[in-house]
Amino acid sequence: MNNKERLMIYPYDIQSAPLITHQSLIKNYNITALVSPNGWGLNEKDAAFVYGGRPLGIHIQSDFEGCLDFCDTVLFAEHDQATDVKKVILPKIKKAAKQQKNILCSLCPNNEIKEEISQLCSSSNVHFKHFDYGKEVFYVDKLESITRTLCSFETPVVFVMGASDKTHKFEIQLALRDNFINMGYKVSQIGSRNGCEIFGFHSFPWFMRSTSINEIDRIILFNHYVKQIELRENPDIIIIGIPGGISPFSNELHNNFGVHAFQISQAVKPDAVIFSLLYADFSPDYFQSLSNKINHKFGYEINCFNLSNNLFDMNASVFEKRFMYAKLDTGLVDNKTEYYRKLQIPVYNILNSQDSNNISRHIFDILSSYGNRELA
Repeated sequence: MNNKERLMIYPYDIQSAPLITHQSLIKNYNITALVSPNGWGLNEKDAAFVYGGRPLGIHIQSDFEGCLDFCDTVLFAEHDQATDVKKVILPKIKKAAKQQKNILCSLCPNNEIKEEISQLCSSSNVHFKHFDYGKEVFYVDKLESITRTLCSFETPVVFVMGASDKTHKFEIQLALRDNFINMGYKVSQIGSRNGCEIFGFHSFPWFMRSTSINEIDRIILFNHYVKQIELRENPDIIIIGIPGGISPFSNELHNNFGVHAFQISQAVKPDAVIFSLLYADFSPDYFQSLSNKINHKFGYEINCFNLSNNLFDMNASVFEKRFMYAKLDTGLVDNKTEYYRKLQIPVYNILNSQDSNNISRHIFDILSSYGNRELA
């Protein structure tokens, strides 16, 4: 008997694509509708269009009200397009709640709007869940009571990091989770973004973004946060997704200076690392050179690379004063990774289903070679 709720995703764009490509990880919902606003130019497009992948046979729609008839719950999801939450999203939430639809929200509205949504859902007698960067898992008031030393780990740890956002880091994290679970392993995981709870793991913790907590305390807190997860969940493997990049692109495009990568690398030492790149025409020796630089900066080498299908557009980025990308067909990435296939450090395309399995198998082989911490 299927007890899953029917789920609509709004507004659907590339940020929500992993929900479609990894539906098997979503235990409580069946996705029945993907809806985007009319002005986004996505109506009737295949769901894979937003990330340049091969067609999935699932089409995006624009009729929000009509699709409400075919769902029990609406996920109001984080998205790339600039959207006024109060003017665009909130009226849709009100409409859905009044039609007795449960509300999930991975957006980050201000407290006033969040309270308004909560009261609306309560008065409509529907469920409201706000994914809020893992606040329910770990309490910073424990900071004064925990030791100031760093904990060590008995469980192998895998980092998924990248040169910047838009390098399919989250897709890699989900592929690893999916494949290792299918191999029979118990996976604990911290994602690089918000809303990971819908997949059954922890969102990137809020205290790592808090301006009221200093850098040293963030490192100590993250270390103890991961240790708490290890002790409570007793996993076979821990996967940690690192938001953002590792260094500035320019004075204006500072990439948050790679702060998260540095702090997490100080808090936890990985046993295997996947690094994802924006698309470019790299020379074969670039990958070893980059691994050496990362080893010098963070203290670990890269075990494999992923090449995304997003090309950094420097001219547009300088003009817009924000990161801008051009999306390429994933077949171009396949051609490029085939060229890199025999390098000492392998290069994969996570949007290729075979490479998705290959990355997981490569990490499995790396971890299995570590003796007393191997995956049996």
